[in-house]
Amino acid sequence: KKAIDSDEQGQNGCCKRNVTPVWKLRIVDYRKQEKDKAFLLSIWRPLSDVCSLLKEGSRFRIYHLATSQCKGKSGTADIQLTATKKTQYQQLQPAPEILAQIYSPRQVLRFSDFMDPFFQPPFAEVDIVGYV
Repeated sequence: KKAIDSDEQGQNGCCKRNVTPVWKLRIVDYRKQEKDKAFLLSIWRPLSDVCSLLKEGSRFRIYHLATSQCKGKSGTADIQLTATKKTQYQQLQPAPEILAQIYSPRQVLRFSDFMDPFFQPPFAEVDIVGYV
């Protein structure tokens, strides 16, 4: 804890970092039910109520988003969505049969699973957690 605190204060020869929190969420259109077509929603400096509201596998109607053309190779959509100060999230109840078609919960895998030639994660992305 002491090392982390001193590092945050810019001691030990490290520069103090200026970090802005951002959530990048992959979302799909509930009505079109296209599991393989997703959009990236960026939420800069998410408030705690937004963090507690937005959960994987939930359904929302979202108002007042900013749109822009995707930069880079997302391979899934042409537009990027960004939350604004006016963005509102209305939680809706999903139908279980539709949710089963468009939502695949994340799974914990071993590193050896990545070596399987048939391994294809959704959107060619994986989350990695490890110890340093």
